[in-house]
Amino acid sequence: MRRSHAVAVVAAVGLTLGTAQVAVGDVGTDPSSCVGFNGQVDALVINNGVTYLGGSFTSAIDTNGQSHQRVHLAAVDTATCALLPWAPSTGGNVDAIAVSGSTVYVGGQFSTIDGQARKNLGAVSASDGSVTSFNPA
Repeated sequence: MRRSHAVAVVAAVGLTLGTAQVAVGDVGTDPSSCVGFNGQVDALVINNGVTYLGGSFTSAIDTNGQSHQRVHLAAVDTATCALLPWAPSTGGNVDAIAVSGSTVYVGGQFSTIDGQARKNLGAVSASDGSVTSFNPA
């Protein structure tokens, strides 16, 4: 009984993998064609055409070479690589990021988000970056 169950699982996985579609797109080879950062990007998530990024950086360099303050969080238009005005900041590194609905959840080594107490976990609006009432502390 166990063996037949294992065979069924392997077969299902094989069928799933066998029919999986791989997304293919153009990827530029010039790193200056997109936003750059002055520190490490440790987490990112793509949602509704926006790439939200978190890390140890404190500024972002747009495609025109202009530096913009982005303290551990930033957002980039996924299609155009344009740096977006979304700019909440944390008091330390962001190591994890997730989106649910209109909320961006961030986790890391920080004690504040935009000056409001949030110990290692918090949430901001996906549209304007304002801190939400989510405060698990």
